[in-house]
Amino acid sequence: MAQLDDGGKSPKAADRNDEDTARAVLFLGFNFLSTVALININKYVFTKAHFGFPAALSNVHYVTSWGCLALLKRLIPALVPTLDVGRPLHTDRDFLAMCLLIGSVTPLNNMSLQLNPIAWYQTAKLAVTPVVVAIEYGLDGVVPSAARAACLALVCLFVVKMREPAAGGAPQSAAGLICVAIW
Repeated sequence: MAQLDDGGKSPKAADRNDEDTARAVLFLGFNFLSTVALININKYVFTKAHFGFPAALSNVHYVTSWGCLALLKRLIPALVPTLDVGRPLHTDRDFLAMCLLIGSVTPLNNMSLQLNPIAWYQTAKLAVTPVVVAIEYGLDGVVPSAARAACLALVCLFVVKMREPAAGGAPQSAAGLICVAIW
């Protein structure tokens, strides 16, 4: 049997790995661009269109996301994973807790965006991940990998840099600061 030169992987497996990497890069790029676009559109809706209902805007986001996923699943089913569970989701306490958490965080995000400048909103969003990692460490003793810790250190440095007044990193109101603290 012939030896494989690429660390024991077959050419088919190597191609599949390349495709997976390309797909991940494509999805990451799309996520980044769509997030930046969505934040700017939301800020426009709050400031220029004077739409004062962040929770209603969150519902529009949920319905739009659901519709886009349904359309994508119909067009390219392989891109949308299916949820296969052994018990009904409405009786799963963990699932319901996650729905409640996600359902309350998005309106808080939109309220924070409505009440604060984009720079402050982005800084607060960036600060969430290091706080979550610190909570995981404190509650469960989970230690991040060296690569993850290095990335989080960079995020923390960026957050500290964005807090400088020259970067526009000051909250606009007490309500905006309270919203970020709850979030």
